[in-house]
Amino acid sequence: MTPSGKSCAPTVRDDLATCRWAGRDRELCRPDPRSRYTPDLWTAPSLQVRQLRALVDRLQVLKDIALAEGNRLQINADNAVLKASIQSHLDWLDSCIKALQKQIDDHIDAHPDLAKDAALLSSIPGLGAVTVASKRLATPS
Repeated sequence: MTPSGKSCAPTVRDDLATCRWAGRDRELCRPDPRSRYTPDLWTAPSLQVRQLRALVDRLQVLKDIALAEGNRLQINADNAVLKASIQSHLDWLDSCIKALQKQIDDHIDAHPDLAKDAALLSSIPGLGAVTVASKRLATPS
C-alpha cells in the first residue's frame, strides 16, 4: 500500500520510492515487459451447449411473456372479454413452457457430458432443472 492508500501492484504503480516504502523490490513494481501474462485462447462452446443455451434463453423469454400476461390479467380482471383472451394466451404459454422444459431435459439426457454435469449440479440442494441448465451454460466446457 502507498501512503495514499493505493496498491503497489506491478502494472499500476511504478514509483520506485513508493515501492521501497512498501517494502517491495523494484522487480515487483516494474516487471519485465517481455514476461507478460498470456491468457488461454478462447474456444467456442460445443454445439450441444449452444443448442442448450438457445433452449434456455427461449424458455426465459416465454416465462417473461407469461409474467407480463399474468400482470395484464390482474389489471383487466373486470373486463370479461379481455380476461378470456389473456387467459387463453396464458394457457397456450403454459403448454409451450412445459414442452420446452421437456425438450431441455431430453437434450441434456441425450448428451453424456451435459447429463454428467447436470447430475452433479442437481445434487446441490435447492437447484431445479432450469437452474441446472443455466449453471451448466455459465461454466466452460
